Amino acid sequence: MLHRFGSGLGQYISNYENPDVTWEHQTQTNLGIEIGISRQFDITIDLYNKISDKFLFAATYPAFTGTGIPNSGTLGMAAPYVNFGKMQNRGYDITVTYHTPKNTKLDWKSTLVFSHYSNTVKELNSQTSNITQTLSVNGNPPITKTVVGQPVGLFYGYETTGLFQTVDQLYASAIRSGNDRNPKNGTYLGDIQFRDQDKSGTINGDDRIIIGNPNPKFTFGFTNNFNYQNFDASIFLTGTYGNDIFNYTRIWGEAMTATSGNQMATIKDRWTFENMNTSMPRYANGDPNENSGISNRFIEDGSYLRIQNITLGYNFTSLLQRRLRAVSRIRAYVSVQNLYTFTNYSGYDPEVGPVNGNVFLNGIDLGRYPVPRTITGGINVEF
Repeated sequence: MLHRFGSGLGQYISNYENPDVTWEHQTQTNLGIEIGISRQFDITIDLYNKISDKFLFAATYPAFTGTGIPNSGTLGMAAPYVNFGKMQNRGYDITVTYHTPKNTKLDWKSTLVFSHYSNTVKELNSQTSNITQTLSVNGNPPITKTVVGQPVGLFYGYETTGLFQTVDQLYASAIRSGNDRNPKNGTYLGDIQFRDQDKSGTINGDDRIIIGNPNPKFTFGFTNNFNYQNFDASIFLTGTYGNDIFNYTRIWGEAMTATSGNQMATIKDRWTFENMNTSMPRYANGDPNENSGISNRFIEDGSYLRIQNITLGYNFTSLLQRRLRAVSRIRAYVSVQNLYTFTNYSGYDPEVGPVNGNVFLNGIDLGRYPVPRTITGGINVEF
């Protein structure tokens, strides 16, 4: 690859090659069932089972090779693609449609689409026992882990059990490896207490476990279309249930690692000796206890129900066709996109996808700009 260095051009290797990489093999089986009930209900059931063998993924290489990010414009070599193993995706889609009889004044049609899928890693190659992913190569700890028998990209970190509230509790519990029990540069009252999973007496990397799943238990969409005399309306709802979101914006906004820098309003409820009934840890310069590390503290329920679109229209054709013979149809309408989202998620938008298209980093909210609410109106004229 050619690259400009100062006033001249130079050349460097942009990525590693892998002569052993092969094509990914996919095998898929589908079964479809259609059912009609009383001429008003239609039910369609689609079942699928997809096996991806030798699935491709860019291998993770040490930081000394450079950024490892293709087309980043910085010195470094992008990781080669390798065949990582075998993966299974299976699930079902159920579509239920209802429509009123043809002779009724109100024409109403509703369609509910309900989808469920499960993802399972069946095999990993002989060089890989698991796949851990970080958000950068700057020493950040892993945030997801993929192992055989589990879905891709599960959240991986420490489990919290509350805050240290008393001195007796502090001295009876495991603390971060290498830390002393002091308020300035160690672990102290008001810090996060992490669970000692291996009962070693200290908190270290061996205590990390699976702390969340970004994959929803099901997704759904609900469409309603109405026509009554000259009026028409449509409502579209969409949502997910049972998925977790790692709210990374809270790591930045609730860090309290320095006296400078903007923070979220939630830190006003931080732990102090006058405010001990809280889940927000204390302020500690430098964060020696790693309160803002990767833990289930930042895992939130990502389930939501969104009113995606509402449209209301009126057809003036029958009123104007006598006077405006050249006009075949006139319709006025108003439409609202992204009207409201029902969710317990504290971030801007619960509809979070993979980071930079990486399926191993799905469901991580880095603070992307939320979808705006849009109101439009207009008049359609057909001649």
